Amino acid sequence: MMKKLRLYQQVILHQNCIEEWYNPVGFVMPGSTNTYQSTIEAAPSVMPAEILSGNLIIETKIFEGDLFICKNVLRVYYE
Repeated sequence: MMKKLRLYQQVILHQNCIEEWYNPVGFVMPGSTNTYQSTIEAAPSVMPAEILSGNLIIETKIFEGDLFICKNVLRVYYE
C-alpha cells in the first residue's frame, strides 16, 4: 500500500531545468496494477529541432511521501 505516491518531472535543456511538474497520485491500493502515461506537446514558439535534439532530457522521479522509489531519464532526439 502507498499512501502518498507522487511524481516529479523535469524538462532539462543543456543541463538547465526549463520546466517542472509535480503530480500527486495519493493512495495506491495494495496488490493493484497501475499505469502512468505522460504526453508532452511543444509550444508554438518551441526552439528548432536542431537545438533540442540530443540536448533535451525528460526526467521522472517517483516517491512514496519523501521516500525515493525510482527515476526514469529519457533523452529526446528529433529526425
